[in-house]
Amino acid sequence: FREVAANSFGLSDIKAFRWGEDNDAIDKFIDIEAGADILAANQLQDSRQRGLIAALKPRQFMFYDNGLSSYASHDIDINSWIAGMPECRRFAAYLSCAREFGVPPYLRAFAVASLTPDALKKSAHDIRNACVSRQDVLSSNAVVILGTSFDRTNIISADEEHILHKQMIDAIRKQQGGPYFFKPHPRANQAYLADEDDVKTLPTELPVEVYISGSGGTAYSFSSTALFTLPMMFGWRAYRVAHPLMEKVFRARPQLAKISVMSPSFELENLDAI
Repeated sequence: FREVAANSFGLSDIKAFRWGEDNDAIDKFIDIEAGADILAANQLQDSRQRGLIAALKPRQFMFYDNGLSSYASHDIDINSWIAGMPECRRFAAYLSCAREFGVPPYLRAFAVASLTPDALKKSAHDIRNACVSRQDVLSSNAVVILGTSFDRTNIISADEEHILHKQMIDAIRKQQGGPYFFKPHPRANQAYLADEDDVKTLPTELPVEVYISGSGGTAYSFSSTALFTLPMMFGWRAYRVAHPLMEKVFRARPQLAKISVMSPSFELENLDAI
């Protein structure tokens, strides 16, 4: 995070905290830094996040989507939260997948802007030029597996999720040649594919879009926002993979189920269907 912020924006005084580990540091940070002109954040469904944003007393607040869960219908009294921030004169939301999912109810009190594919491509281009070496940019025939982190739900285990990712790459190999790349989910507790699986692992610190500069590639995932953004931004082919264990997660956690608007391309239980 510090490297990206420094390279992309020239920032030198960068602070990052983890919930539950640095509460004293967060309190001290609020005391010193309250009153920023613009604060950008997401995860408003988390009451701790809303409390931190309010404590920082921004004069403008900008929401940006953070994956498919941003589009779920979270039960938040957003108007009361806004009323508790009288010093904030503007609330805006910038959404990359509003065309697919619409504006979720909890953000309708904001000034909403739907980001165009060209704007998203320019952002990815700027970050790529600042942070990604030329040899790490993916070729037009690349196959990317986008990882999940559903073991955090305690509905499936890390071992089960690991096995499912191995089954997915094995099934893809029967259908399509490489080179193969794996992009772990940024909040995953472990990388579910590695060099011994004959895949190159991409760093988690940057979004997958910044490693791509042209069309022709293919992406697979059980669930990922990039299954929507990669076709929109670069014309990539994108396929959703289904498995009963993943569907069990979606049934138990509807906020994670937005991917179901995309029909599965194949079921791992019936590998011939690929």
